[in-house]
Amino acid sequence: MTLTHENLARIVKWHRKKAHISQQVLADMAGVSRTAIQRLEDGIFKIQLDTLLKVFKILNLSLELSSPLLKELKDE
Repeated sequence: MTLTHENLARIVKWHRKKAHISQQVLADMAGVSRTAIQRLEDGIFKIQLDTLLKVFKILNLSLELSSPLLKELKDE
């Protein structure tokens, strides 16, 4: 799946609902504000990477970077 604001918002919301937790519960578990969760699910991405990673950790999501140059970096 291509990573877009809309897809990321949909993925976060879907995982939260599958976990049967509210935005407030997710926010409390991740140590972020409910507004941050709401904005994330609405596709408003003026969000710090640290906040996104905290939410991902609670929802058991991971973010993977891909590039042909990453193999070269690993070899250094």
